Amino acid sequence: SRFEQRGDSLPKELGIPDGSRIVLYLGSSDRYYNVDMLVEVLRKLPKEAVLVIAGVKAQDQIRLQNRAEALGVEKRLYLRGRVDFRDVPKYLYVADVLLNPKMRGYAGSVSAKLYEYLASGKPIVASVVPADREVLNEKNALVVKARPEEFADAIIKLLSSPALCSDLGREA
Repeated sequence: SRFEQRGDSLPKELGIPDGSRIVLYLGSSDRYYNVDMLVEVLRKLPKEAVLVIAGVKAQDQIRLQNRAEALGVEKRLYLRGRVDFRDVPKYLYVADVLLNPKMRGYAGSVSAKLYEYLASGKPIVASVVPADREVLNEKNALVVKARPEEFADAIIKLLSSPALCSDLGREA
């Protein structure tokens, strides 16, 4: 399975320090996702946590980097543009927590990234629209409101609870 593809070298390629806890959003920065909120969340996370946002357009990377600098978290933010579909498993493999900050969607339209997230067996923190509830529930993800405090609290809970991470990953 391509989700078993190891990504051991990816943190080094991205310049992430050893011992970091990787929180990952992999997807677009379109109007359906509140990617900007994730930079705000980074301020509230423990210092060993880093945020990788991959798949965003160049102009969005600039905006996110500027916001990170304004908040003083720029050294813990790693931005990447489009990720080749063959490399997606490497990103998922190295992540400690996967994020889905969805803000809106259409009935019956589930985020495709959720299927990859679930297949990876990694813990997920998500704000969801009704269609995403078809695949996410309290057994396979921490579902929260799309607020920085709630995302941060859920991420911190996961980073401090390997058993919960394992349970959520197994259910996914």
